[in-house]
Amino acid sequence: MIESKIKETMGHVNIRQEMKEEILQNVLERKRQAEGGEIPKSRRKALERKKRLGRARRIAQAAAALGIVLAVGIPVQAGIRHLLKERLEAMPQEEREELADMTGSQEVGADSYSRAYSAEEAARLPELLKEYQEGRFPAGELKSVSTKEEAEGEELCYVEEGSYFQLPDRKLTDEELLEVIDFTYKRDYAVTEQAKETLAGLDRQREEREEALQAQIQAEEGISMEEAVRQASGLLEKLFGADETGRERNGYVDEMDGEAVYVVTYSVRSTEYHYFWINAADGRVKKIDYSTPDMIKGEWMSEEEALSQKESCLEAAEGCLEELGIADEFSAVEGMYVCEDGQIAYNRLSFYFIRDDGEGCRVQVSCRDGSLMGFEEVDSQDITGARTVGTAFAVR
Repeated sequence: MIESKIKETMGHVNIRQEMKEEILQNVLERKRQAEGGEIPKSRRKALERKKRLGRARRIAQAAAALGIVLAVGIPVQAGIRHLLKERLEAMPQEEREELADMTGSQEVGADSYSRAYSAEEAARLPELLKEYQEGRFPAGELKSVSTKEEAEGEELCYVEEGSYFQLPDRKLTDEELLEVIDFTYKRDYAVTEQAKETLAGLDRQREEREEALQAQIQAEEGISMEEAVRQASGLLEKLFGADETGRERNGYVDEMDGEAVYVVTYSVRSTEYHYFWINAADGRVKKIDYSTPDMIKGEWMSEEEALSQKESCLEAAEGCLEELGIADEFSAVEGMYVCEDGQIAYNRLSFYFIRDDGEGCRVQVSCRDGSLMGFEEVDSQDITGARTVGTAFAVR
């Protein structure tokens, strides 16, 4: 039962499938070990195979986990200036290889932090990222250490073991934030460059697939990418109170539930990510996701504490539907969450808004601060599955 609950939870988290499976297996292994059990033979063999993976494949997997756009070394959609391009291309080959090899050898596929950014630091990041892209670089470089033991006594550094940034208890300076930004850019560029040859064939397949989807959109007289970007930008402001300043924007065409969709993403490197899936035929929003490193590493709230916030969370969910213009479509709402050891998984309460035909949407809200975490269209089968593995709670 615990495995099905964790899988249901991971299905609600927007990270790559390889990473979801890794998190799932790690949780299950810790649970088995705590109970005095053994790791299954099949899993032991899988771990042994993983250790034997060649460097190129490991680097390619790391690139996918980081969400790097491998078709280009530098995401031109984000408005990267030539000074940054020159800086990254001027990296010594030895430094590139060290960063790529480090990333390829790590067991954790996403960054986290020893503490959350303060509200003031988080507010400065987008502007500093914009200035960095335009040529404001740090005077120094972020220190990187191999183990947690080596990080002891360091105020600010990147810890390779565990893939996390160790931040000081005090307020970070602009120089220090720029060092963190610079490190992530250099690392992602190094991984991209080394993975290019490995994934060249996959890139060609992706391009051919996108061309076919674009032809389908044109035949259906659907909306353009520019229209989808304008819609996503508006939702970024309405639903999250943010704008594009200092955020990298990328957009591409994909397929979801048999329909062509535009995927528009906004990111502040290793800090926060917004994703929008927009139906290319009629502009309907199919899915929205917001994620931060704390989502994976942060502490989970107790059931009692989380459920005390259910009314305010419901108001936030209904506010999302109002902004999307679909609030009047639903005749019922059900509340659900995934619980483990008395804690709410990923601090998310899910609200299923259901139409008379049994289909509807799921809106996820953080029970920690009432912020929107996700929206997705769901069918009756999705709702039935959620009822099976989730814990229901009275909405009103």
